Amino acid sequence: MTVTNLKKSFGDRLIVDLPSLTINHGDVFALWGRNGYGKSTFLRLLAGVLPCDEGRIQDRMSISYQPQNPYIFKCDCLSSVMLGSKSKDRKRAIELLDYFGLSDRLDVRARALSGGQRQCMFLARSLLTEGELLLLDEPFSAIDAIRCDDIAQFTLDTCKNQGRTLMVVIHKREHLEIFGHKQLLFNETGKIMLVE
Repeated sequence: MTVTNLKKSFGDRLIVDLPSLTINHGDVFALWGRNGYGKSTFLRLLAGVLPCDEGRIQDRMSISYQPQNPYIFKCDCLSSVMLGSKSKDRKRAIELLDYFGLSDRLDVRARALSGGQRQCMFLARSLLTEGELLLLDEPFSAIDAIRCDDIAQFTLDTCKNQGRTLMVVIHKREHLEIFGHKQLLFNETGKIMLVE
């Protein structure tokens, strides 16, 4: 998948300015920068949720996208996770929820879960999807600090085992050690710099 001369502005402000980027199967990218510097916008452009002003995205991979605030469906926790699976792999969904400490919440309505529990549910749903490229926008921000790093490592390991490509917007500098194989650094001018 290749990105060429990608640009996006809101009003007079250039939010995303990326001359070129090659995304290979199995790559892992950590997206890092201050709030408002274009990380979420960049993921939305890749996911096709937002049109770019200029540039091209070629040879697209199939994409699974988890925004910062995913929609919460009016169903129970397990059913919500299963929405991510075309194969409807109930056993794997339960295994993921068990890992995230939600095995006793399978029949609880998704909207009744706490913020951290919801984020774990969303992450389980994303890991159950089949997209070649998984885009995660701050997926660990509401997760309890005690388990946050372990869950981050589990996410990476799961994607590697699945042979998936991964892009993660991180909010903890420590997660650069987990996901920072390749880093996309965002600054106030909209420029995105690749660090390998």
